[in-house]
Amino acid sequence: MPKLGQYQWMLDLPFFLYPTTEDAAKGTKFGGTGFLIGVPFKNHPETLHHIYGVTNAHVALGAGRSSVLRFNTVTGGTELYETTENDWHTIPGLYDIALIPINFLKPETHKVQPLMLSPDSLQSFYLGPNEIEKYEINAGDDVFMVGRFVDNDGSETNQPSLRFGNISILNAKVTHPLGYTGNSIVLDMRSRSGYSGSPVFVYRTHGSIFAKDQSIVAGGHLMKLLGIHWWQYPEKWEVKGNVVTSPSGMTAIYPTTAIWEVLNTSDLQKQRQQAELVLF
Repeated sequence: MPKLGQYQWMLDLPFFLYPTTEDAAKGTKFGGTGFLIGVPFKNHPETLHHIYGVTNAHVALGAGRSSVLRFNTVTGGTELYETTENDWHTIPGLYDIALIPINFLKPETHKVQPLMLSPDSLQSFYLGPNEIEKYEINAGDDVFMVGRFVDNDGSETNQPSLRFGNISILNAKVTHPLGYTGNSIVLDMRSRSGYSGSPVFVYRTHGSIFAKDQSIVAGGHLMKLLGIHWWQYPEKWEVKGNVVTSPSGMTAIYPTTAIWEVLNTSDLQKQRQQAELVLF
């Protein structure tokens, strides 16, 4: 697999979520992954951004939720941030996605890196239908996610891990047992508890496609946010007369456009408008 190289900063994208402040302080093996995204200001898109944390609704909300966020600091420690259910924004019954505005992180204090998303910016990692068609993204393309391997996640500080795979089905109708729906992308990529909410990227290196026209990989490579991990298909095994369920090698993610849809619910749009009015 290629090294991250110029994308090494992606290791600072995730934050980890825990059920309680005590769990977060100890780094217990429960919870999930979230990551930071930035949305440009309308009038100052190149310099100012609204920052949000994004994860799965099943991680941050509901019974057994993990609502305490843990961020790394530049001094090698962590900072905890408690949330309530009212802090999160969702589209109920559609996507297993929850967003929360984050306005306290500072680059001189926190070792974090938001992922910029905007359909109108060339520097954005946004991936919509136009980009999917332009770059001919489909089954077979390489992907990786950055998330939390709970058995070795740093304990005292967040230490993200990478998992690699491929797109298996670009557009699949998936209905989760909890009732979440919405079209998903199915990946041939192993996962497990803890990776829920991880960002998933599609990448392509120069010469890695079977096509006559290599120019569709602008600049020699491709790197875009494919979506957010939300479910691992279960596999059932019969062991000595008992049925045992374990994660399969197939993972479901919501596409970037689903995250963008939640970002543009009326409440969050109003919040951004009010914030920009206050500043300007």
